[in-house]
Amino acid sequence: MKLFSLIRSLDARLLLIADQSLISAAGFLGNFLLAWKLQLEGYGIYALVYLGMMLLMSFQQALFIQPAQVFLGKLGNKSQRKYVGTILTIAMPTALLVSVVFELVFNLIYHTALPIGILFLVSFIWLVADLLRKLCIILYPGLNLLLIDGLNVLLFSGLILLLSPARPEQALLILGASSLSGLLFIFILKPQSSGKRLKQYYVKKTASTAGWMVVTSVVQWSSSNYLLMAAGAWISASALGLLRLTQYLFGLLNIFLQAYENFAVPRVAGYSGAPADKPAYVLKISAAFLLPVAGLLVFLAIFFPFLAKLISPQEITEPLHLWIALLYFLILIAYPIRVIIRASGYNNVYFIAHAAALVLILLSASFLIRTYQSAGIIAGMMLSQILMTGIWIIFLYRKKHFAWKLSTSH
Repeated sequence: MKLFSLIRSLDARLLLIADQSLISAAGFLGNFLLAWKLQLEGYGIYALVYLGMMLLMSFQQALFIQPAQVFLGKLGNKSQRKYVGTILTIAMPTALLVSVVFELVFNLIYHTALPIGILFLVSFIWLVADLLRKLCIILYPGLNLLLIDGLNVLLFSGLILLLSPARPEQALLILGASSLSGLLFIFILKPQSSGKRLKQYYVKKTASTAGWMVVTSVVQWSSSNYLLMAAGAWISASALGLLRLTQYLFGLLNIFLQAYENFAVPRVAGYSGAPADKPAYVLKISAAFLLPVAGLLVFLAIFFPFLAKLISPQEITEPLHLWIALLYFLILIAYPIRVIIRASGYNNVYFIAHAAALVLILLSASFLIRTYQSAGIIAGMMLSQILMTGIWIIFLYRKKHFAWKLSTSH
């Protein structure tokens, strides 16, 4: 009891950080367990489905969660519960619809022999659980959030170890079963029914904002994942599985990069010192985070073959880990530029760069994947990263920011 009292007394921000760390670690562990159990071919099919579900989640995030982040905090407790009830009455039928469409489109494009109904059922449960969780993060970040997410992690990892899924549909059912724990968030949110007037208010207030966010989220998702989705039709499932396994291992870096961005953006945005001193300020912030990340990148590039052997006994002949290491090196170089763009409020340029990268990927995907297979996928990601960074640098130069010195003047 004393332990729970101590945990409850912790700042909500610390509990939220702990929760995010738990989810990130669980995703990393869960994917490695699945790659081990399913082997590369089965894991490749699972990863392809999960990428599609992430697209559905980005739609849901843009339509409901991001507007709620803006409006919910301005309401009283009772109004918040009615607002949540309004969101759920609109979001749940939407999740049902997009889950059905996802199954139809997925089976039309890919020939994976998954049983009918699996994609629809799992996607719907997963989307509803994700919606409830993120509403809870907005309104009630704290111990209950951490406990329910901990239950989800235990179910997901425990069922993988207990049931040892041998086929991707079994792994998907485990994902759906563990996601059912997310329905417990409904008891924290305690939504209330709302009248017609509040529904109209919600639609009016969020329609324009959500519309722009949907476009942005789709562009960002597509610029990052379209090559992988296209690869599902043009390369073998085992090659895709190896690629996603490699990405997940190097994805450890994303935890530190996100922490760097969350830390650096508000500080660069709030910088009030002399413009001439700003380059040193940005470099100091960046070096403290990015130099250790660069060291971890080198470590992963060297030891990936040994780590991969622990997961899959299949012979790995392609140096995918070296190509992905080079991709992350480009990302590391670009991150201080990205921080300046975001901290300066140049959201339109941030969007334009992603849109340009998406156009490049759409034009080159077929040639790159058909000609170079997995290497072509990573080459496409590198080209899009170089294009985005180039657009940001040119814009900052034209705005007299002198991006290569990480300085700014107005």
